Amino acid sequence: MSQTWGPYLYQSDLDLCTLDLISTEAAAMFPDPNCLRCPLLPSYFTLRFPIDKPNTIRQLNAGIFHRLVRRLKYLKNDLAVILLAAVGMELGVQIAREDMLVVRMTVMKADMGAEKRGQMERAMEG
Repeated sequence: MSQTWGPYLYQSDLDLCTLDLISTEAAAMFPDPNCLRCPLLPSYFTLRFPIDKPNTIRQLNAGIFHRLVRRLKYLKNDLAVILLAAVGMELGVQIAREDMLVVRMTVMKADMGAEKRGQMERAMEG
């Protein structure tokens, strides 16, 4: 049974498992996924806290972010699209207008709590 300890992004088992899925998908697309290694757990890939943040951002900006958005939409995983965008904004990734439109539409139709929706809407405005 999935646990939730708060109403916002990254505050449930489902969100954290989805972040793992995103990180695994990203690692498969990166030419050298070692930049995604977790500083505390080197055998673990993490897009949210990569060991080499500048290289991670550079590769995401070079097209991997767009490919991830397309892949996650293909998988029909709305939560993953939303969390990818949240992580991308946290990292400072340059999100193309086309990808941000996909994210906005996904947020509008997604089955998510008001707090999460509001959090994403505020982030997309800024």
